[in-house]
Amino acid sequence: SKGLEFPIVFLTGWEEVIFPSVHCTGDFDYQEERRLAYVAMTPAQEHLLICTSKYRNIYGKVQQNKASRFIEEIAPESREIIKLYH
Repeated sequence: SKGLEFPIVFLTGWEEVIFPSVHCTGDFDYQEERRLAYVAMTPAQEHLLICTSKYRNIYGKVQQNKASRFIEEIAPESREIIKLYH
């Protein structure tokens, strides 16, 4: 979607172990995933919704992961956190 813009962009799976990946081993890997996060966010014109899951089934095991560290890097005045639980 390079160069494309959309009124609303949904990004899912923004949890530690998933994004950034558990396979990141050093600063270079984290910086590369941070760049991917930026590229994913930039097409949003009006609204950007970043979704996390309280519980996730990975490889047959239920895990509870924290929200991605990249969410915390977004300026507080530019974000609104809404928690929905079932």
